[in-house]
Amino acid sequence: MGIVSFPEECLKIPPKADPKKYCRFHPQRGHDTDECMVLKMHIEGLIQRGYLGQYMKRSRQDHAKGPDNTRKKKDGAGPSTSAPRKRELGQLTEDEEAEPDSPPKKKVIHVIFGSPEGGDTPAERKKWARSLYIGEVVRAPHEKRTRREPITFTDDDLPDGPIPHRDALVISLELKDIIVHRVLVDTGSSVNVMYYDTFTQLGLSRKQLSQVRTPLSGFTGDSIETEGSVTLEVQIGTPPHVKTWEVDFVVVKIICAHNIILGRPALEDLRCVISMEHLCLKFPTPIGVGVARGNQMINRSCYLKACRQITRKDLQVHIVTERALREEEKWPRAEPMVETEEVILDLSRPDRIVKVGTGLPADLRVRIVEFIRSYRDVFA
Repeated sequence: MGIVSFPEECLKIPPKADPKKYCRFHPQRGHDTDECMVLKMHIEGLIQRGYLGQYMKRSRQDHAKGPDNTRKKKDGAGPSTSAPRKRELGQLTEDEEAEPDSPPKKKVIHVIFGSPEGGDTPAERKKWARSLYIGEVVRAPHEKRTRREPITFTDDDLPDGPIPHRDALVISLELKDIIVHRVLVDTGSSVNVMYYDTFTQLGLSRKQLSQVRTPLSGFTGDSIETEGSVTLEVQIGTPPHVKTWEVDFVVVKIICAHNIILGRPALEDLRCVISMEHLCLKFPTPIGVGVARGNQMINRSCYLKACRQITRKDLQVHIVTERALREEEKWPRAEPMVETEEVILDLSRPDRIVKVGTGLPADLRVRIVEFIRSYRDVFA
């Protein structure tokens, strides 16, 4: 038919060809017909040009059009089988061009290849491709997990008051038969933190602490040395939906508005789901879903306490600074041992001056003045 052609080089049998295999497309020995890449490329090209449509798998919608599996035109005539051939020869009429038998195909990018990673010659690229070892990975089957009840949030879980509230999630926990309030739920913390005052109020001793060699680092990058770590049994929820699990706390000896920070490790072990809008967290229990609700009043009191601590720190800094200045005024200021002269640092700003000793050698005085003028922003 003349629609398939390939160069004569394809007919040459490679020196390492397998004489037992035969290709009916070329025809020649060396490879099977099913392995012939040239044939596959030609078939793909013919499909893109509109040929071989009768061999392509059609959708159910096309099968429902009629017994001949063809789409009928408005006048009842089927599609012209010679349309692909006419389109190839440029003999389509205006009507045939205006009514194509199939929508135009979109351009597809399958893969981008090339570049010198595999080598600059075919032999180098083949060697590079075969150098990749592909091993079979055997993975053990997943452990069967117990089916859990779905956790959902509804409008009944919303807190009282206006929405949005912008409050943090502060809940209560039970440790050693003691209810601990001011527990901050913080998904941004990689550790569970217990402050030293809470540690002592729980009746715990330093002998129960395990050594922690890695300091904690906060938002500002400052490091805090820990007192140690302790593992405690924690209970959350209200009966009967209560869950008890062990939590590793890192104890730090600093003052904070909260008693405990519940970080990602404890939250993941709890298997909880948090909703900041509803200001509560829910977790699975053997008899249903448990709920721990946030207390907005306690959260805002923690916020106010933290703000007061910040203000006190600022006042302390100002008081120390003023006290140091007053102490300096009691002592006589140092005076130069030799006479000095004023040197203008910036000619455009005559008020910016420094004093230089007059007893310096001339060359040294010139170098000093040039140096000071070069860094006048520092010395002025």
